[in-house]
Amino acid sequence: MKITTLIENTKIDDAHELEEEHGVSLFIETNDSKILFDTGKSNRFLKNAQKLGINMNEAEVLFISHGHYDHGGGLGYFFKENDQAKVYLKKEAFDEHYAKIGVFNKKYIGLNRELLGSYRDRFILVDSKIIVGKNIFIIPDITEKYPKPSGNRILYEKSCKKLIPDMFNHELLLVIKEHNGLVVLTGCSHRGILNMVETVEEQFRSIKIKAVLGGFHLMNPITKKMSENEEVVLDIGKKLYENSNLSTIYSGHCTGKEAYILLKEQLKEKLDYFATGRVIQL
Repeated sequence: MKITTLIENTKIDDAHELEEEHGVSLFIETNDSKILFDTGKSNRFLKNAQKLGINMNEAEVLFISHGHYDHGGGLGYFFKENDQAKVYLKKEAFDEHYAKIGVFNKKYIGLNRELLGSYRDRFILVDSKIIVGKNIFIIPDITEKYPKPSGNRILYEKSCKKLIPDMFNHELLLVIKEHNGLVVLTGCSHRGILNMVETVEEQFRSIKIKAVLGGFHLMNPITKKMSENEEVVLDIGKKLYENSNLSTIYSGHCTGKEAYILLKEQLKEKLDYFATGRVIQL
């Protein structure tokens, strides 16, 4: 499996011609499929794909991890470039999502809801575990054994014309099964990275997780500072390190630099960073 990072907050040192932005977009090539996972927030994922020699029209399917603009803001650009791929996301992804700072300051951070009407035949709205193609699994129901990230506290959804705390029912997991284990894509892990891993282990008992890729939402998206205390981050790292069923972790985006450094102390060679332009062979 080959995974190319089209968009992340940073870029690798020698990727001078590429553009980065706050978001995630990954192009995944398996023996059987070409997959796009998230689009970032603009058309930069397309610009970078072209510079990297990736033809976006060859993407057979697109998965949107959750209903935030930095993961699905490029959807409209994708439709103009690709006229056949189905787009899988949870039905709640098109609900209204906001970031709220203080009492009166709020910002819409959801998807472009007009796209659902304009491209209705392209969307597959997911509400239960399904298999897409060969050995590609969408898991929409995520266990809550461990606490969710504290950074979620400024994130809201609209219900009955009122803003309520976002419960992240619009978030899903993507799991790709290969002969030597599972690859897990988490998006932002708003439901908690430990819960994400726990869910996969419950669903795929006795199958090794060879890699997890995604942000862990340990950074305050407004201040860019760590949103958890050190003890919480170190405990997450310790639990992931001691999980013998999990081989490698690639993190970035909303994990944040401070939390990544702390996690690296615990996870050592088990943790690596995915940045714009990074190509990962699994």
